[in-house]
Amino acid sequence: MYDPLLQPALEYIDRHLLENPPLETIAAQAGYSLSQFYVLFQASTGFSVRDYMRRRRLALAARELVTTRRSVLDIAVALGFESHEVFTRAFRSLYGLAPTAYRSQRRDLLRCDDLDAFAAQMIERTPRPLKPAHIAARAVERGPLYLVGMEVITSVAENIDRGVIPQFIGRVFHPRIGEIPERVNVGQQYGLEITDPHTDRLAHFAAFEVRGPVQPPAGMELRVLPARSYAVFTPERFLDPYAYTLLVRYAFGEWLPISGRQFSGEFTMDVYSHSYDPHLGIRRLQLDLWVPLL
Repeated sequence: MYDPLLQPALEYIDRHLLENPPLETIAAQAGYSLSQFYVLFQASTGFSVRDYMRRRRLALAARELVTTRRSVLDIAVALGFESHEVFTRAFRSLYGLAPTAYRSQRRDLLRCDDLDAFAAQMIERTPRPLKPAHIAARAVERGPLYLVGMEVITSVAENIDRGVIPQFIGRVFHPRIGEIPERVNVGQQYGLEITDPHTDRLAHFAAFEVRGPVQPPAGMELRVLPARSYAVFTPERFLDPYAYTLLVRYAFGEWLPISGRQFSGEFTMDVYSHSYDPHLGIRRLQLDLWVPLL
């Protein structure tokens, strides 16, 4: 869970990760007493401060293993671990693999880095400051999912600047959703996306879940997602295309690297849930980012 109030402390941790700074100094960066900070940090991230720092160091080690030819011992020493054995034991406990095995098998980290870096570039080109968003993360099991819908091809930049996907959904897809048979939940829409950060190509499949392998209407297609685990990221408010990049940065730059979970690399999925609040007389729209895991 990301809390914008903690951001100064998190940034300080990253800058001084190898120095093992005192907890009081870290807490002061966010303007809290140590006791207040410790409770807030645990509630927001799910980790103690020291455990979070250990996981961040291991995430840096994982990146070094995949992106460099440095020896395991050199990486362990550079990141402050007492010995090769201590490092290997800590690394295996988080990622389920010894460092050498991780180096040969876990190339998904490069995909996470690509998406994180691309989201950072999109944030830099936004015409206005982005308000931080509180984001909750959890793991769920879902599937198989049967989705019927339509695809539009655009780019991330074009979608941010011109709203290509919302226009496609409103003008092309929504007028036809009544044709989709056996819809499971009319208030929940799926957006399965495949993004290439190297070319900025974005394929968005707008769809509804159906009860099984139905025959899709003309001009639509059926896609079946097998049962699997997902990391689900829920922001505190609905995010426009500009602010959506904050969600991507948190998922791929923060949560996945320290979670020990492996991104499948195939796609991401936006899940839009519509609901009505009878007390306030308003409709609510909730956006969740679903990231498939191996």
